[in-house]
Amino acid sequence: MPIDNARLAPMQPGLSVEELKAALGKSWKEPSLQAEGHLHIEEFGTRITADGRLGEVHFRAPFELPPIHGVRMGMPAEELHRLYPGVERISDEREKYGWTMLKT
Repeated sequence: MPIDNARLAPMQPGLSVEELKAALGKSWKEPSLQAEGHLHIEEFGTRITADGRLGEVHFRAPFELPPIHGVRMGMPAEELHRLYPGVERISDEREKYGWTMLKT
């Protein structure tokens, strides 16, 4: 069953896992013990905390998200720097997986 990105887009840290289950419907699968709470489904990923809430939440291209504070997925760096001239790239181990972390 295809994932409904419109139902996943509002997911954010602090929401209950029940809200994620509702958004995923029949696509929900309990993370394995080895996954340590990490759940990855297509272009969406999260880590479920011990108290049943979403910890980290990640979206990766080509996931379609509405712009957040003018920033959109796949935005060219030049455009981002025009909006936020002081933005800095944070280098860490996630870069080898295609993630780009930024701070303002």
